[in-house]
Amino acid sequence: MEVMFKPIDQANIQSMGIDAVRLSMLNELRKLAREMQKDLQSYVEVFDNPPDVVVKRHLTRRQPMASVEVFVDDPRIKLLDKGTPGHMVKPVRAKALRWRKRKPKTRPNSLKTRRTNYTGPYRYSKGHHVKGIKARNIGKTLAKKYTPTFRHRMLRSIQRGVTKDQAKNRQLRRQYQ
Repeated sequence: MEVMFKPIDQANIQSMGIDAVRLSMLNELRKLAREMQKDLQSYVEVFDNPPDVVVKRHLTRRQPMASVEVFVDDPRIKLLDKGTPGHMVKPVRAKALRWRKRKPKTRPNSLKTRRTNYTGPYRYSKGHHVKGIKARNIGKTLAKKYTPTFRHRMLRSIQRGVTKDQAKNRQLRRQYQ
């Protein structure tokens, strides 16, 4: 998986006809997507063989709509995000299960992580019922954290683009008068 960013250079801007407002919004989208990617990457790094974080940003030309999509396409993270119901666990290749009690690496509705601490002696079982995984709601937590920031930055980028565009128009008028 790859992050879906393509750098925009001046030649592409002029050929595509992107105005100052659109360019300003694209730059803000890129910055915000980078921050979100770092946040989610730090969340999944505590796992063995951490999965890749994918980022997609989108800004439409006709309708005023901008979006940033950050996701991990890994079944482990999907199970952790949605949670699992309680179920029975039995040994498959051995006569008994062996484990040690430990604290979870992540908590529900939080992007903070910690390393696993194993405590106590080993435990054995020929089968037992487990509670399942509590839903971590990673996507909802990211959206809750970044929605106000997203709105603020988009409004700020629009204002910045409008002022740049007005300044450019004033310069052009002065040149041709």
